[in-house]
Amino acid sequence: MLIVMNRPEENRESIRMAIYLRCHPYDRWEMISHRHALLMCARVMGFPEPAVFFDNGPSSRETRPFLEWLIQRVNQGEFNTVLIPGPFVFSIDDLEARAVIAYLQDAGCVVLEMPYRSTCDTHQTRPS
Repeated sequence: MLIVMNRPEENRESIRMAIYLRCHPYDRWEMISHRHALLMCARVMGFPEPAVFFDNGPSSRETRPFLEWLIQRVNQGEFNTVLIPGPFVFSIDDLEARAVIAYLQDAGCVVLEMPYRSTCDTHQTRPS
């Protein structure tokens, strides 16, 4: 399963982006560093401000209400791009994670995996 990382031919203004995060067990800091990195990555790549969907606490085997809500909204055409840190947010089981990605893609959505930090980093490397 290929996760598209760039779509330079896409008109950035036509992209309706969402971010999806899941953390298990519950994270009282709500993955603020991950959320910030994804939001910054979207900005650096020139995308409009994304909506954030975050399941905090449930394992990949439990009900994930924000993932379900995201899928419903993708099906309704509200989002056409989902930015994630990696497929593991959908499930720790690779087959299940790929199935979610395939479902989103079949619904007309592109799933972008956040590139390595250096790609989205806006700061220069500090001198030694």
